[in-house]
Amino acid sequence: MKKLLIVITNILSLSIAANMKLIKSETNFSATGKPAFIKANGHAPLTKTSFELLDNILSGRAEVDLSKLDSGIELRDEHLKEKYLHTDKFPLATLVIPKQKVDISGKMNKLKATLNFHGIKKEILLDTSIERSGNKLSVISNFKILLTDYAVTLPSFQGITAADKVKLRVKTEFEL
Repeated sequence: MKKLLIVITNILSLSIAANMKLIKSETNFSATGKPAFIKANGHAPLTKTSFELLDNILSGRAEVDLSKLDSGIELRDEHLKEKYLHTDKFPLATLVIPKQKVDISGKMNKLKATLNFHGIKKEILLDTSIERSGNKLSVISNFKILLTDYAVTLPSFQGITAADKVKLRVKTEFEL
Protein backbone atom coordinates (compact mmCIF):
# COMPACT_ATOMS: atom_id res chain seq x y z
CA MET A 1 0.00 0.00 0.00
CA LYS A 2 2.84 2.37 0.87
CA LYS A 3 4.49 1.73 -2.53
CA LEU A 4 1.17 2.40 -4.28
CA LEU A 5 0.86 5.73 -2.47
CA ILE A 6 4.39 6.69 -3.54
CA VAL A 7 3.63 5.79 -7.16
CA ILE A 8 0.37 7.81 -7.10
CA THR A 9 2.16 10.79 -5.53
CA ASN A 10 4.87 10.63 -8.21
CA ILE A 11 2.26 10.46 -10.99
CA LEU A 12 0.44 13.48 -9.54
CA SER A 13 3.71 15.38 -9.26
CA LEU A 14 4.50 14.63 -12.90
CA SER A 15 1.11 15.91 -14.02
CA ILE A 16 1.64 19.12 -12.02
CA ALA A 17 5.06 19.60 -13.59
CA ALA A 18 3.77 19.05 -17.09
CA ASN A 19 0.92 21.54 -16.69
CA MET A 20 2.59 24.73 -15.44
CA LYS A 21 0.67 27.33 -17.42
CA LEU A 22 1.78 30.97 -17.35
CA ILE A 23 -1.17 33.15 -16.38
CA LYS A 24 0.52 36.44 -15.51
CA SER A 25 3.94 38.00 -16.02
CA GLU A 26 5.85 41.25 -15.65
CA THR A 27 9.44 41.84 -16.72
CA ASN A 28 10.69 45.20 -15.48
CA PHE A 29 14.04 46.93 -15.73
CA SER A 30 15.57 50.01 -14.11
CA ALA A 31 18.87 51.76 -14.59
CA THR A 32 20.46 54.95 -13.27
CA GLY A 33 22.78 56.85 -15.60
CA LYS A 34 25.43 59.49 -15.12
CA PRO A 35 24.51 61.98 -13.79
CA ALA A 36 22.42 60.04 -11.28
CA PHE A 37 19.19 61.92 -11.94
CA ILE A 38 19.01 60.18 -15.33
CA LYS A 39 16.83 57.14 -14.78
CA ALA A 40 15.33 54.64 -17.20
CA ASN A 41 12.56 52.26 -16.23
CA GLY A 42 10.42 50.04 -18.35
CA HIS A 43 9.21 46.60 -19.25
CA ALA A 44 9.22 43.95 -21.96
CA PRO A 45 6.89 40.96 -22.31
CA LEU A 46 7.69 37.34 -21.65
CA THR A 47 6.80 35.72 -24.93
CA LYS A 48 7.37 32.07 -24.17
CA THR A 49 7.96 30.04 -21.02
CA SER A 50 8.35 26.39 -20.22
CA PHE A 51 8.97 25.47 -16.60
CA GLU A 52 8.79 22.25 -14.67
CA LEU A 53 8.50 21.76 -10.93
CA LEU A 54 8.79 18.22 -9.68
CA ASP A 55 9.49 17.33 -6.06
CA ASN A 56 10.76 20.88 -5.43
CA ILE A 57 13.17 20.61 -8.37
CA LEU A 58 12.68 23.55 -10.73
CA SER A 59 13.94 23.89 -14.29
CA GLY A 60 12.85 25.85 -17.28
CA ARG A 61 13.26 28.53 -19.87
CA ALA A 62 11.80 32.00 -20.46
CA GLU A 63 12.06 34.34 -23.43
CA VAL A 64 11.66 38.12 -23.39
CA ASP A 65 10.83 39.94 -26.62
CA LEU A 66 13.26 42.90 -26.65
CA SER A 67 11.64 44.32 -29.78
CA LYS A 68 8.64 45.12 -27.57
CA LEU A 69 10.73 46.86 -24.89
CA ASP A 70 8.90 49.93 -23.56
CA SER A 71 10.51 52.62 -21.40
CA GLY A 72 7.67 55.08 -21.85
CA ILE A 73 9.63 57.27 -24.27
CA GLU A 74 9.14 56.20 -27.88
CA LEU A 75 12.28 57.85 -29.33
CA ARG A 76 14.49 56.38 -26.57
CA ASP A 77 13.00 52.94 -27.20
CA GLU A 78 13.67 53.25 -30.92
CA HIS A 79 17.32 54.19 -30.28
CA LEU A 80 17.78 51.42 -27.72
CA LYS A 81 16.35 48.77 -30.02
CA GLU A 82 18.09 49.86 -33.22
CA LYS A 83 21.45 51.34 -32.16
CA TYR A 84 22.33 49.50 -28.95
CA LEU A 85 20.39 46.26 -28.49
CA HIS A 86 20.25 45.47 -32.22
CA THR A 87 16.88 43.78 -31.89
CA ASP A 88 16.84 43.07 -35.62
CA LYS A 89 19.66 40.53 -34.96
CA PHE A 90 18.92 39.71 -31.30
CA PRO A 91 15.16 40.07 -30.74
CA LEU A 92 15.02 37.76 -27.72
CA ALA A 93 16.71 37.51 -24.35
CA THR A 94 16.54 33.94 -23.07
CA LEU A 95 16.92 32.76 -19.49
CA VAL A 96 17.55 29.07 -18.85
CA ILE A 97 17.35 27.61 -15.35
CA PRO A 98 18.84 24.12 -15.06
CA LYS A 99 17.34 21.63 -12.58
CA GLN A 100 17.77 22.93 -9.03
CA LYS A 101 16.22 22.21 -5.67
CA VAL A 102 14.01 25.10 -4.53
CA ASP A 103 12.08 26.14 -1.46
CA ILE A 104 8.47 26.96 -2.43
CA SER A 105 7.47 28.51 0.89
CA GLY A 106 8.25 32.08 -0.20
CA LYS A 107 11.79 32.09 1.21
CA MET A 108 14.61 33.43 -0.96
CA ASN A 109 16.36 30.99 -3.30
CA LYS A 110 19.69 31.68 -5.03
CA LEU A 111 19.24 30.11 -8.45
CA LYS A 112 21.91 29.61 -11.08
CA ALA A 113 20.80 30.48 -14.59
CA THR A 114 22.21 31.22 -18.01
CA LEU A 115 21.19 34.46 -19.71
CA ASN A 116 21.53 34.68 -23.49
CA PHE A 117 21.36 38.40 -24.29
CA HIS A 118 22.68 40.30 -27.30
CA GLY A 119 24.20 37.07 -28.63
CA ILE A 120 26.27 36.36 -25.50
CA LYS A 121 25.59 33.66 -22.89
CA LYS A 122 26.63 34.24 -19.29
CA GLU A 123 25.87 32.50 -16.02
CA ILE A 124 24.04 34.68 -13.53
CA LEU A 125 22.49 34.32 -10.06
CA LEU A 126 18.83 35.02 -9.47
CA ASP A 127 17.40 36.00 -6.08
CA THR A 128 14.09 34.18 -6.37
CA SER A 129 11.12 33.66 -4.11
CA ILE A 130 8.67 30.91 -5.02
CA GLU A 131 5.39 30.42 -3.26
CA ARG A 132 2.66 27.90 -3.88
CA SER A 133 -0.92 28.67 -2.93
CA GLY A 134 -3.46 26.07 -3.97
CA ASN A 135 -3.10 25.54 -7.71
CA LYS A 136 -1.04 28.71 -8.23
CA LEU A 137 2.71 29.23 -8.11
CA SER A 138 4.08 32.78 -7.75
CA VAL A 139 7.70 33.35 -8.75
CA ILE A 140 9.62 36.62 -8.32
CA SER A 141 13.23 36.86 -9.52
CA ASN A 142 15.56 39.82 -9.11
CA PHE A 143 18.98 40.12 -10.71
CA LYS A 144 21.45 42.62 -12.14
CA ILE A 145 23.45 42.62 -15.33
CA LEU A 146 26.17 44.82 -16.78
CA LEU A 147 25.34 45.75 -20.37
CA THR A 148 29.05 45.82 -21.26
CA ASP A 149 29.29 42.12 -20.25
CA TYR A 150 26.99 41.48 -23.23
CA ALA A 151 28.87 43.73 -25.70
CA VAL A 152 26.23 46.48 -25.55
CA THR A 153 27.73 49.91 -26.17
CA LEU A 154 26.51 52.40 -23.58
CA PRO A 155 24.55 55.30 -25.06
CA SER A 156 26.18 58.66 -24.38
CA PHE A 157 25.26 62.18 -25.45
CA GLN A 158 26.69 65.52 -24.29
CA GLY A 159 28.19 64.15 -21.08
CA ILE A 160 25.13 62.07 -20.17
CA THR A 161 25.81 58.34 -20.17
CA ALA A 162 23.36 55.49 -19.78
CA ALA A 163 23.90 53.10 -16.91
CA ASP A 164 25.95 49.96 -17.38
CA LYS A 165 24.21 48.20 -14.47
CA VAL A 166 20.59 47.27 -15.11
CA LYS A 167 18.33 45.85 -12.40
CA LEU A 168 15.74 43.36 -13.57
CA ARG A 169 12.66 41.97 -11.86
CA VAL A 170 10.64 39.13 -13.35
CA LYS A 171 7.34 38.40 -11.65
CA THR A 172 5.31 35.44 -12.88
CA GLU A 173 2.29 33.48 -11.82
CA PHE A 174 1.66 29.94 -13.00
CA GLU A 175 -1.37 27.71 -12.74
CA LEU A 176 -0.53 24.14 -11.81
